[in-house]
Amino acid sequence: MEERLIINNTERIGHKYMVATRCYTFNHSHYIEDTLNGFLIQETQYPSVFCIVDDASTDDAQVIIRKWADINLALDEREYAYHKQMEFGELFFAHGKRQKNVDYVIVLLKDNHYQRGQTKLPYIAKWIDSSKYIALCEGDDYWICHDKLQTEIEILEKNEHITLVHTAFNFVNERGEIIGAPESLYDSITRMKKDGYLWQNHLVLGTPILYCTIMYRQGFLDKEGPTVDYAQFMSCARKGEIAYIKEPMSAYRILTTSMMRTQRGSVNSRIKSGIFWQLYFFSRRQYATDDYYKRNLRTRVLVSEAIINALLKWDQLFVEYKYKKLFYILFSRPLNTILLPLAVVMKIKRKIFSK
Repeated sequence: MEERLIINNTERIGHKYMVATRCYTFNHSHYIEDTLNGFLIQETQYPSVFCIVDDASTDDAQVIIRKWADINLALDEREYAYHKQMEFGELFFAHGKRQKNVDYVIVLLKDNHYQRGQTKLPYIAKWIDSSKYIALCEGDDYWICHDKLQTEIEILEKNEHITLVHTAFNFVNERGEIIGAPESLYDSITRMKKDGYLWQNHLVLGTPILYCTIMYRQGFLDKEGPTVDYAQFMSCARKGEIAYIKEPMSAYRILTTSMMRTQRGSVNSRIKSGIFWQLYFFSRRQYATDDYYKRNLRTRVLVSEAIINALLKWDQLFVEYKYKKLFYILFSRPLNTILLPLAVVMKIKRKIFSK
């Protein structure tokens, strides 16, 4: 009964935790200890939980995680405290020996869920759903500041209109040495718009936000559409403002074996579909960004340019009922269609000057 409750309970049970950190890892034996130590140094005034799921690594990652847990975590007699062998693998629930109000959930899977197209979220939904905010960090990245979570929590607590906060970061290589930005997009992060409205820029120019730097409000991600991080960041940006912390608090590791590099075609396809979904959601729903859109001509042109991009990629999109969705995009906001010629000019201009 207890095991079934852990796996299937996705019902919200209140905010037991201020923030839950979700960490998925696979074959990160050389890097996972840096990630876990980045969690261990966090100092917060609020109850927090770290949810780590290893997707049946074939290297020594699970051995390293167990050893790290034995040294740094402690089981006790509190509610839900256990270490169990289950049908899907092992599950630990413990707290940090040197941290106050911090719990850890560690799931070591026996079978690789990514290859089977099976989500890992149900194993940690009990804790994710009971948290007010969500932070993310994969098993090859890590945090470098002890107050990363605390700083982001304070910003979200003080500003209800902010849906997501992210930090500056360092690019590091496989040895943890700081390197330069691999793409010009990331060089522009310090020149980002300061008003917090970034949705329309992400549609056309791409996102400089990295997975390991963010914290967002529970319930602000779109339930429909692709789950690729690019589309999810835009989901938050469409519904409110985005805050940026200039201090580097995270390290993003550049690996030749990462999914972004080994499966670039698949990832790009999901990003294109994500942009289309964003246009569709924007056409149908009213959010905080809508007033900004109505009074900002540049934003209107960028939205029109995004429509052009979607039309050019039309045959490559795998979107359910996409003709119906295209109808909404083109005709629910007539001004978008009227501005298409100007958007074409801006698109050509950007292409020329970007060379």
